[in-house]
Amino acid sequence: PARSASRGPAQGAPRVIEFDVKIKGFDTLDRDIGEAIETELARVMEEGAEKARATHAFRDRSGALRASIHAGIEGSWEGGDLEGVLLADAEHASHVEEGTRPHVIVPSRGRALFWPGAKHPVARVNHPGTKATHFIRESVNPGAASNRLAAAAARAADKK
Repeated sequence: PARSASRGPAQGAPRVIEFDVKIKGFDTLDRDIGEAIETELARVMEEGAEKARATHAFRDRSGALRASIHAGIEGSWEGGDLEGVLLADAEHASHVEEGTRPHVIVPSRGRALFWPGAKHPVARVNHPGTKATHFIRESVNPGAASNRLAAAAARAADKK
């Protein structure tokens, strides 16, 4: 019963990439089984965060992107709605995860762009865009996560 989604920010929203695993409809479960599922989901999401931080799919020049990768769970099995969340909330996370289309870069202040190594200032740059890395989306396999949660529930049920 696991579902995943990766989504970028809405226009004007904070730049957050999330990968969610949502589990619904198990509010009538036995306490031990519910807690086993919740514990395993927390493990799955933290392992996903570790994998996302360790990936070499992108070059993190400042360390800010890797430092912005977090995992957690929201809700609880008792409420019948449990959600595992894996996110990167660095300002540029969505650009790295989803890539960018070719675009023009113009100065936000001043009349020209200049950077170390440039021959001279320029009024604009035609950026070719960047390839998507999907470092968050590919950090957790929804099918494997679902199997692990089912196995955790079965182990808890067998202990009864």
